[in-house]
Amino acid sequence: MDATAFIVAISVLMLLVSYMAAARLYGMSHLIPYGVLLVSCFLLLESLAVGCYSLLSGLGDLLVKKPVKSVLSKPSEPSAEARQAEEEKHQEIYAQSVENSLVITKEIIQKRKEAIHDYIYWVMAPILEEEDMLPLWIEIEDWMNDRHHTPKSRNWKWKQGMNVKYTDISHLIWNIAKRLGMENGYNGNNCASFIVRLFPDLCRNVKDTTIAQNLTANGDKGYIKIDKPEENDPTIFHYSQTARQEEE
Repeated sequence: MDATAFIVAISVLMLLVSYMAAARLYGMSHLIPYGVLLVSCFLLLESLAVGCYSLLSGLGDLLVKKPVKSVLSKPSEPSAEARQAEEEKHQEIYAQSVENSLVITKEIIQKRKEAIHDYIYWVMAPILEEEDMLPLWIEIEDWMNDRHHTPKSRNWKWKQGMNVKYTDISHLIWNIAKRLGMENGYNGNNCASFIVRLFPDLCRNVKDTTIAQNLTANGDKGYIKIDKPEENDPTIFHYSQTARQEEE
């Protein structure tokens, strides 16, 4: 039913009600003419009906009306192709970063290995015969690659007149372990176990625990001195300090 038909129907109903109301009022008092009462009642009821209709129509529009979405309020989501391209870009960046990190790590490991190799040959040359230098390096290199490596015992050929002690080797192994990272498993116990097995001739009268607790004891004495690494480049050794010999 449209608005016009509804108003007409209501008007007819209001007219009938007005006749009844005017007749009742006129029966109660004849001071006001019947026609005036009829018209007054009709106009009053009609006004009320129209007002109620307008109010109900406004409320209906508010309830039924759907909110209009603003196109500018929310950006459109990227397409599947755009998301795929973005994800591939992120994966490429991640892979490149991992690759660069691996290259840097390999360079550091190689630099550290070369530094330790040169250091061993430098500080051991004054006290160990040349023929034993390569076997010593092989054992230490295997230990660098695997801290659980068990070295082969050997009767090392010390140079004549050199009174080498286990403290010299303790200083040597500690200096190397500090470059490898004691927090990486090259701790005191690990170093002591390696020393005892690699140099049985020097450690026959000393226990592993004693060596572990005294790796840096008398660090400025002996053929090999304690050589603390530098913070900005822990691979560096200080040959001028560690290569001095001290006759006892």
